[in-house]
Amino acid sequence: GGLTVGILPSADGADMSTAVDIPILTGLGDGRNVVNVLSSRVVIACGLGPGTAAEIALALKAQRPVILMAMPPGASALWQSLAMGPIAIADTVEAAVAQIQQWLAP
Repeated sequence: GGLTVGILPSADGADMSTAVDIPILTGLGDGRNVVNVLSSRVVIACGLGPGTAAEIALALKAQRPVILMAMPPGASALWQSLAMGPIAIADTVEAAVAQIQQWLAP
């Protein structure tokens, strides 16, 4: 349960997933990656496309906690070597949720 917020690159929502409950239309193109990262308390990265790599790099630079999932061989070690803040690897959604709860616990 919960709401899905989509920070979208377009200004018209044409790229919006049907899973998005609350669209934020930025018109920023790839610049929306900065909005994604800086508005997050924890960044979860799944896989490693160019956009995801950009978001991981921005998150590490901003010292946001990062959880890596489904990374290709060698990628996790690279990100861990660049991290200046918390970084973890999760093999399951449950493990990612547990890590988030640990990091955000009062």
